[in-house]
Amino acid sequence: MIEDLYTNPENEKGETLVINESGKGTKLSFYPEKQTLYEYMKNKDTTIVVKISPRYSRKEVTKKLKNKEFELTIEEKYNKDFLESTVRTWISKDSLSRCNYIYGVKGKIRSYYKTFKNPKKIIYISKSDFSDDNQEKVITHTGEIVYDKFKNWIKKTYFKEGVIESRIEREIDYY
Repeated sequence: MIEDLYTNPENEKGETLVINESGKGTKLSFYPEKQTLYEYMKNKDTTIVVKISPRYSRKEVTKKLKNKEFELTIEEKYNKDFLESTVRTWISKDSLSRCNYIYGVKGKIRSYYKTFKNPKKIIYISKSDFSDDNQEKVITHTGEIVYDKFKNWIKKTYFKEGVIESRIEREIDYY
């Protein structure tokens, strides 16, 4: 277990050193109100990092799985042991997928935001309890890329729902 150290934080109780004695021994804590604890675990090919902020009853759990084909990261945030949000990120050679979920009462999904990217297309999907119509929204961006003989891009054109949104051109001088 690893602990963040704060060199000179404010302490509401005015304590700078707290001694806790238990059957396991004595623990000295500097500025216990500001501590953040980390737990690291390895389960086969998955790395799990747990970040705990006792003062605020918050916990963040990050799970990472990485191999030659892809990388998957799942980040979960808890407040008082209730799941607040998750972010799932999938990265492969030429694409990225990111899904954000925000939870409400009894673990029900209140909102979600999803992004799917590859070299030719970006798709945004979202739905939120906070919006007036509470309908799922889908926005698609597409792109056309022109390459030169050395496989460097020289022109990029981006479209949103079929309408040109931006165009970028560059000239490369080879010597």
